Amino acid sequence: MSTPRGRRIRVGGSLRSPGVGSFAGEQQQWVVQPLIDAGVSLDRVHALVFDLAFADLVSEGRDTLTAVAALVADQPGAVRVAWVQTIARLSLLELPA
Repeated sequence: MSTPRGRRIRVGGSLRSPGVGSFAGEQQQWVVQPLIDAGVSLDRVHALVFDLAFADLVSEGRDTLTAVAALVADQPGAVRVAWVQTIARLSLLELPA
């Protein structure tokens, strides 16, 4: 049996190569590193990224930039700058096809 793209369905074993998981972890670390460098705790980084995703979902793309800035509006300047860098890094990621 083949898939619509002509690839065979593999029974048993993993379809992922071992390097994919570690690359994804390195990529995630790279994205949030500005926040970590600014002294933001990992729990707070997690909350910010979750809030970002939630804001994007509920706004359906409308006013997302305003919502993104509002997430750190009460934070020190260094954290706000780090958040802008994090968002910029997110926009540079290559998403799988």
